[in-house]
Amino acid sequence: MKLYAQQGYGTRERINSGLEEGVIHGAILSPRDTSKDRIISQISQMANDFPDADRLFDPQYYASLIALDDGCRLGKLEGDNYSYFQARRRAELERESTIREDLRSCLSEQSEMDLTAIIAPNIVIRRSLNSIESVIAKNFIRNAVDVWSELNDDRPLYVTLAIDAEALQDRYEVDEFLTDITLMENPPHGFYLLINNLTSVIQPELVDHRTLAGWMMLNHSLSLNGFEVINGYSDILTPLLSAAGGAAGATGWWAAAFVLVLLFLGIFYLTKVLQYQNHKFV
Repeated sequence: MKLYAQQGYGTRERINSGLEEGVIHGAILSPRDTSKDRIISQISQMANDFPDADRLFDPQYYASLIALDDGCRLGKLEGDNYSYFQARRRAELERESTIREDLRSCLSEQSEMDLTAIIAPNIVIRRSLNSIESVIAKNFIRNAVDVWSELNDDRPLYVTLAIDAEALQDRYEVDEFLTDITLMENPPHGFYLLINNLTSVIQPELVDHRTLAGWMMLNHSLSLNGFEVINGYSDILTPLLSAAGGAAGATGWWAAAFVLVLLFLGIFYLTKVLQYQNHKFV
């Protein structure tokens, strides 16, 4: 499993240090904290200095539904930095034409960046996977590859899958949702998976066990169906998601070394458990 730095404000030097020391395998850059010019500069510098590192861009489109709320802090997403981002009302996104328009705008902007893979935008599914937001999210997934193919770019495409922690606690709804997205025609290469409103990712014992089970189940089911899953903001839960089948996790620079140690420990103990089970049942 790969480990990425989840970029925040002013973390370029720390990302470079992590790549030099071999602690991380790449970075996921965030537009909220960084202007487009600085993002492009950082991507170019990474490509030159660390050509084997993965370079990804989280469009953070999921903030579009709260962009009209008072007190919403959008940072660099506001203004002229990123042309694809604009406030959207849910009713607008019930139209497939609007979804395709926003996909085309976001993917076109990323296609001009020297990224190793592309992340398609999506909204956050709140409270329930059996909702109109879930339908909208599946429409983003369903249309993403088709829109990306129009740009004649062969880089891998991951689609954002952002879900509230609460929505993962209904096992039946999770099963139904997974069935829908794994049986879609023309699927993406993988998913950029985000879990919203976790109690804490720094202290996993404070994360509801049903949420963690749902998160791991998403990784397991999607990986079994041939998708690569990148877990955003997974921090020290990364080893558990790796054991479930996740292809990558992402963490703040300050926790990267700690997560890497836990990752190797998790793999070591998982191997021991599997060896024990094989010995027991053979």
